[in-house]
Amino acid sequence: MGCKCERDAQARAEEERSIDDLPGNATVLSQFPEPKNEIVLDAMLRASLSPHAKLSTASSKKDSENEEQNVLQFKDGTVYQGEWEDGKKNGKGRQIWPDSTYYEGEWKENLPNGHGRKILPSGLIIEGTFVNGKASGLAIISNKEGLKMQGVFRNDLPNGNCSAKYPDGSEYEGQMVNMNKQGHGKLSKPDGSSYEGEFMNDMRDGYGILTWKDGRRYEGQWKDDKMHGTGTHQWADGSVYQGGYLNDLKHGNGEFRWPDGRVFKGTWENGDRQGVGVLIKGGVEKKGIWKDDVRVNWL
Repeated sequence: MGCKCERDAQARAEEERSIDDLPGNATVLSQFPEPKNEIVLDAMLRASLSPHAKLSTASSKKDSENEEQNVLQFKDGTVYQGEWEDGKKNGKGRQIWPDSTYYEGEWKENLPNGHGRKILPSGLIIEGTFVNGKASGLAIISNKEGLKMQGVFRNDLPNGNCSAKYPDGSEYEGQMVNMNKQGHGKLSKPDGSSYEGEFMNDMRDGYGILTWKDGRRYEGQWKDDKMHGTGTHQWADGSVYQGGYLNDLKHGNGEFRWPDGRVFKGTWENGDRQGVGVLIKGGVEKKGIWKDDVRVNWL
């Protein structure tokens, strides 16, 4: 087996060889540093990550004596601790960048590749599959405020079919582009309302259906998160409006039907009946003039 002094000498020689094999532009630190950004440090604690914890890269108990890796600081301020192969970061490791971005997980060819966790300076935590330094594939992103998105990622952001829970209690299922709702999806809110249809830039835009807890229902066109274009709006008492909308208000030609059978056909401006219209009651049509939603004259 050899005496203890021989084993110590062998260990020192292996350590010297391992340091010699490391990049020449790096210096060895005594320990892995804490991030200077308190937001990132808080996120690390929430993710059960600690800069003071030993980084285990051992594949078996036999390797446990040599599992602790050198902590290296590069000229640009980046600090890395982990496995190397052919002079490059390959295997398991962790790194902190000068802006306090933190990553821990699998590496290949000097970049995060494989499963890992990344914490951004904003406090966002990303966990999942990484390709060439970015979350790509299935991943989860979350923050302290209660935001959580999971699904298909590209370039560290949700891009594809995803599900999301927002701090206000809203929930979304559908397509996303760069973390924004875009494409077809369904958004449910704590007030009991639910929208299913098209989104653009995180807003309802295109064709969609909105239902309210009180029984109302709108089906039609949307723009910039508002009813805009043509659509049909139904109320719980049986009233129905079919026609144009502008910024959530009736606008343009339309028809309104009351539960008692009355019908108005005419023009609306910013939510009010304006100009010439026809009121049908008991099968009798009467033409008149309306101003600010009030009839001012019969014709």
